[in-house]
Formats: sequence, structure tokens, C-alpha cells
Amino acid sequence: MESVSSNGEEQDVSKDLEEGLRQKNFVRAEGLARILNRSESEIRDYQEKAFRHHVVEVRNPQGAIALAREFNFTKDEVDQLLVKILQEASEEEAQGTVEARRRFDMRTKRYLDLEEWVREYFKGGKWQKR
Repeated sequence: MESVSSNGEEQDVSKDLEEGLRQKNFVRAEGLARILNRSESEIRDYQEKAFRHHVVEVRNPQGAIALAREFNFTKDEVDQLLVKILQEASEEEAQGTVEARRRFDMRTKRYLDLEEWVREYFKGGKWQKR
């Protein structure tokens, strides 16, 4: 990836980064953070947020799997992220947040809660076989 060459360009990219975060476009934020030479921990945070967004909010298994591969997540890292995501979703649901609610899944033709959805697409390394 390219990096910014002037202070003005850096400010523009920083504004774009802020806008990407505001819009929950974490994939864009990750790329912009690379251009700005941000720390690996910040970049990794955006990668994890992008993966979480595709799992929890969008429920897009193909997108989440593609991101896991693009970000070079290992099976163990994906498993740890999914455990963390399920714990956070459970806590959010207990507080009245609706992100973990059941949603219709086109492939199974059933309504799945988040835990069922994760089990369907990710448990046992299923995502690595596609």
C-alpha cells in the first residue's frame, strides 16, 4: 500500500479514516490506517471490527470468511474472535441490544440466533474448507 507524502494528504486521509469509522466501514479504515502507517495493533483492531461487523450486524458468512482469509487470521484466531463476539453479543442482548436476535438465513432457510449462525458457518473449521 502507498503512504501519504505530504501533511495535507495525511490530513485528508485522516479525515477519510474518521469518516470510515463513523460509517462502520472498518475494511476501509483498515486500509487507510495502513496508508497512514498506523500501529499494527490499531490495524488489527480495525480488522477485528470488520470481521465482527460481518458476523454480528450483516450476518454475511462469505464476507466474514473472505476477510478472515484476507487478514490472514488463523483458525485459532477466528475461534477466539468468535468466542469474544458471542460473549459480547450475549452481554449486549442482556442489556436490550438487538444484534443477537434471530435472523433469517438464506442457505438454511431458517431463523438462526447468532450462536446457531456461528455454529452453522464457522465451527469445526468449516470456513477453511470453502
